Order: sequence, then C-alpha cells, then structure tokens
Amino acid sequence: MSACTSEQVSSQERQAIWAELQSLGQDTQAFRTEAYRLRTAGSLDVATNERLHAQQLELERRGESLIKRSVCFYTACF
Repeated sequence: MSACTSEQVSSQERQAIWAELQSLGQDTQAFRTEAYRLRTAGSLDVATNERLHAQQLELERRGESLIKRSVCFYTACF
C-alpha cells in the first residue's frame, strides 16, 4: 500500500496486522512451551532439534514479514 485512500482501509489493515501479531504471539508461546517441555524431559534428540529449528526459523520469518508490513503501512499512512 503506497498511500492510504480511506480511513476504512487503514482501519482494516490495522486490524489485520493486529490479528496476525496475536496469532504470531500464540504460535511463539506454543513453540517455547514445547521446546521447554522437550528439553526438560530429556527428549531433545537431533531430529527433534532440527524440527524445532525449522519451526523457529518460520516464526522468525513471519515476525520479520509482519514488522516490514507494519513499518510500510504506518510510514505511508501516518
């Protein structure tokens, strides 16, 4: 979005960003809980560690994408 054309669009975009941020937070908490459980149970083998690493990278990618989207939106609109 290069410029805001209406308050409705900016409101919808803010709501979408907020919903994605909440979803990312929930997924991150679930990931951290699972990683902690596996680590404390002594169940962290190589395959599990690789799976967790892949999940971590995906969460990081989603976070970076959301940050970029937010910066572009707020820079263009405000």
